[in-house]
Amino acid sequence: MKRIVKICLVTLILCNVNFKDIKAITSNSSLVSYNEGKVINAKCLGQEIVLSDDLQGLMVSSDDSLLLVNSDFKIDTEFPVKDFMVIDDIDQDGIRDVFVYLDSEDNYDDIKIISAKSSKVVYSSKHTYEMFDEKGNKLIKNSKTRSINYSDGIIYYIYDYHLVAFDPVKQEIIFDYEDKDNLWKMVVLKDRIIAGNQLGQIICLDKHGDLLYRNSLVNPYSINIEYIGKQEVNLNVWDLIEINGNIYVTLEDSSLCQIDKQTGNIIKTVVLNENIESVLSKNLQDNSMYSKLAPTGLNDYDFMGYQMQMISQDLLLVSSYFGNMALNQNGSDREKPGIYLVDLNDMSVKAKFALENYNLQSSNLVTGKYQNQDVIIIPASLNDGKLKVLIYDFNGSLLAQNEILVGETGQENNNIQLKKVSTGYLLQVNDSFSWLLDQQLKVTGNVLESKIANKIVDLDDGTLVTYKKDGKITEIRKIALDESSLMSFSVSSDYLNNGFEAINYIAKQNHILALVNEINNVNQVIASHIIDIDLNSGKINDSKVLLDKGYLDGKYYENYLKGAKIDYFSDLNNDGSQEILVDDYLIDGVTKTFKSYYQPSFEGMTMALETGDINNDGITDLINLGETEMRLYYSKKDGYNISYEKTNIFKTYDKKLLNNAFGKVLGDIDGDGINEIVINGYNDNKCQNYQVINCKDLTMKFALMEQGVLDYGETFSLSENDFNHDGKKDIIFNHGDYLFDVISGQDGSVLFSYTSFESNLYSSDTPVPLDNIVEFKINDDSKIVAINDLDDDGFNEYGYLTYLDSYEHDDYGTFLVIIDGNSLKELKRIRLSKEDYTDNDLVAVKGQNLIIYFDENIQQIYDYQDEQVVAGVKKKIKSAKALTNGRLLLETDDVSLYSFDFQCDFKMTGLNNNEVSNGDLTVKYESNKNGIMSVYDQGELVTMTTENTISFKMLPGDHQLLFSYDDGHGKVTHLQTTIVVEKSGMSRYMIMILMVVILLGSAGLVMGPKYYLIKKAGIKNGKDN
Repeated sequence: MKRIVKICLVTLILCNVNFKDIKAITSNSSLVSYNEGKVINAKCLGQEIVLSDDLQGLMVSSDDSLLLVNSDFKIDTEFPVKDFMVIDDIDQDGIRDVFVYLDSEDNYDDIKIISAKSSKVVYSSKHTYEMFDEKGNKLIKNSKTRSINYSDGIIYYIYDYHLVAFDPVKQEIIFDYEDKDNLWKMVVLKDRIIAGNQLGQIICLDKHGDLLYRNSLVNPYSINIEYIGKQEVNLNVWDLIEINGNIYVTLEDSSLCQIDKQTGNIIKTVVLNENIESVLSKNLQDNSMYSKLAPTGLNDYDFMGYQMQMISQDLLLVSSYFGNMALNQNGSDREKPGIYLVDLNDMSVKAKFALENYNLQSSNLVTGKYQNQDVIIIPASLNDGKLKVLIYDFNGSLLAQNEILVGETGQENNNIQLKKVSTGYLLQVNDSFSWLLDQQLKVTGNVLESKIANKIVDLDDGTLVTYKKDGKITEIRKIALDESSLMSFSVSSDYLNNGFEAINYIAKQNHILALVNEINNVNQVIASHIIDIDLNSGKINDSKVLLDKGYLDGKYYENYLKGAKIDYFSDLNNDGSQEILVDDYLIDGVTKTFKSYYQPSFEGMTMALETGDINNDGITDLINLGETEMRLYYSKKDGYNISYEKTNIFKTYDKKLLNNAFGKVLGDIDGDGINEIVINGYNDNKCQNYQVINCKDLTMKFALMEQGVLDYGETFSLSENDFNHDGKKDIIFNHGDYLFDVISGQDGSVLFSYTSFESNLYSSDTPVPLDNIVEFKINDDSKIVAINDLDDDGFNEYGYLTYLDSYEHDDYGTFLVIIDGNSLKELKRIRLSKEDYTDNDLVAVKGQNLIIYFDENIQQIYDYQDEQVVAGVKKKIKSAKALTNGRLLLETDDVSLYSFDFQCDFKMTGLNNNEVSNGDLTVKYESNKNGIMSVYDQGELVTMTTENTISFKMLPGDHQLLFSYDDGHGKVTHLQTTIVVEKSGMSRYMIMILMVVILLGSAGLVMGPKYYLIKKAGIKNGKDN
């Protein structure tokens, strides 16, 4: 295990923060999406609004504006909008204006009033809090605005502990009430505002901000934690709603209460979940940190666990735990998302039901009409690009399940929002497509004309990219390294279809195979068209395969091939063209006619593994792992008919070869097209090990973990790299404790070892016989990447990140270690930070001496040849390569594509002289952007400013300065330099000593938890609550 040792350093430089007004950025963005058109921000729910008699309708948020659907009208916002509401015409230009809460970078204004007519910012502000990081740097973070309301010309909103009333005409705060803890929701009445907080209380303010009452509705919850003892934690007041002059609130203990708005006292209560005790205990312990219970907060699955909406005069709908991703875990004992229907006449639960299949990070429900019946509509799960929507009546009975084709989102956590609008419903999916649905939940169209770009594969001369429109892949392009389009292939418009599917790039032929499912007018698939795209000639072939035809009950029919997977197959008729395999259908490669079925099986088959083509007939052969032996089966073709026959090549299990039900295909080590497989074995000490088998003769090539399996989570992966240049791919062995071995694919010997955590605390365990068989696990988590040749010996080097735990010295931190590609010895190591960044993947930029690593805040782009950080990007990067126009092509974790200009955004003056005599440094910088400059010395923040002149004082000695410029739109660029400050006279030196004493006296401020808050942050126990 890692030794958790954090050493807080106190710098001798005072940190200043200096800001002026930040203007809207007008220059071209450095981070350009390959998407085309506007993409709706699904985190901001669309609204039907009225700005004037001529400007009304559905308004949605994009990445930099509010857009009126079916209109050219837009309101520029610069940043994506998290929430908005229409207010009165503040600037008196004839059109009502908007109040927006923006998804801006920290230190940028995120609360604005914007003129709807001109997009001019009428009012701009932000609320912030201060916190310290592990290094003692003071950070200024924007507060989260959680609830907004507009009533009688006054804007009300909640942030952190505060409830604010703001007069937009006078542009002044009427009151800013600070509570004892986080406030979540509020209701605004004619003469008062009622809000709920994290302490289990409701507070009531008059319209001047004076407290009328404070009432506790739920007591702290007590949990007995093993080895720790009893602890108490506050429970939340979640949702509030006004119905017919009555106030209803939901509490974290699943109580629904009717409240006397005049006194705050509880009138009636109903418990929604009778099993709440076990649910609370589980949830709260999961939320705890450092063995200390923390209250449920914003970033917990259980936040806002019970939400209400009125569906009729006497019926209240409560949804619980929507967004609980823990349901994806098998055997999860968390509470399942569910629905409660409450009769308000007697405060009783009329119906309740749980959603058994739910896998969304966030969703909501709406009520509406379906087939002329009042219903509840719930987005429940998203699988294989299909959104399942459940429809219940008001008695809790399931009426229907609809599937809506939304396409693959490329994200593990899916945010689905459904909004009732006048024409039906607005469906918003992640930051992807948004659809308009009719009353019967049928898609009537995409809200905005947009295309989403996703990568298929990188090629030497470009990239293959799909473009998705209305949830369907309608176009495939080959884009050159200069970002020009080389080829484009559009899906056929001659028939109704679901776009390109099952896309498979075949490198050997340089072809793309795909399927296009033709549909009828009720969206039923009637045929899968085989699409063969020749990237050499640019030709595309579209064919559908007739399986049979005839008459049934007097009606003529045609039955066409329908499939889900496609690939090339062997040339079975020797006409020089490979056949095509769609699922288990064999299709002639020339005539595109059905010939036979291919099912790789035989009589007596138990567990078969594909070997590749051993007998050279173009068809994979099989190894059967039986109960007493393993045996090779050759494929045999008779025209288009394929069978498998037993060979005399077999291996009888002895006492060292037992229970091989867990056999796995490792891959092709030798590059001969034949796979190697791994089975379980035993050594002379009766300890389990793994044997790598040559499929051609079933002999053992070598053993893995020859001394014995430890069952510490060991995994293996077949690397694409030939580390020792012997023509064999090598194997990466992850010990499961931060230690990795690179194993020769030739003989199983260890070529070299590396670790992601260097410490003197390692100990080796001796394998012992285990009671159970440990399955051979394949998992590509090697954390080592091939990089460019640095020493000009013709071999690529290799790089990985390691954290050196050297608490006795000042050389601890995260290092980039570079291994010589020829000698496999350490070539050099570079310290990137004193922090530990090794839990994140390292990405090598193809075609540049750059790597990308995540420093917990941003993806840093580092030049490992010049040994300096050059830029940063606020996207999670999956892969990257250099383009010929000086930019980088970035693929993010959600498979989106971006073109990124990583060149420096600023020019610095005043750094010509690297020696400073008195420690006073003044520099200037120029940029065509309006961002924020941060200056670091030895990794410690010195100053942060939007001014173009920077001045600060340094102590005598060498200073590694880093100037980082954040453009506010996802890009940070850096300039690194060393400044030497000469020693001053004795008097100045004594002043510096006095500064040291003062700073050391305040060191306790930074030697606390990872994030220590200076009040009012809405963050407790190191968590963002």
